[in-house]
Amino acid sequence: METKPFIEFNLKEKSIHGNAGCNIINGGFKTDDSNARAISFPALATTMMACPDMDTESKILKAMNEVVSFDTLAGGGMGLYDANGTLVLVLTKK
Repeated sequence: METKPFIEFNLKEKSIHGNAGCNIINGGFKTDDSNARAISFPALATTMMACPDMDTESKILKAMNEVVSFDTLAGGGMGLYDANGTLVLVLTKK
């Protein structure tokens, strides 16, 4: 991995910026007023650099495309879940 993966949320603009380990991620996120735990990341854009190890980045991008909800985790941080309720990503505050 070239860079430690991270995601920054801009709540006012409903946008995200981050790095998946090699490439920069930019895009928005959607929420649903009728479901306080709903979130998705439609139309993420990434740079297209090639790095020696793209495995982690591929997993992060795949998981972000599957996310439909979030919840606070008992140990701290935020869990992102797919449509089956499977935890696909854990975000911790830096």
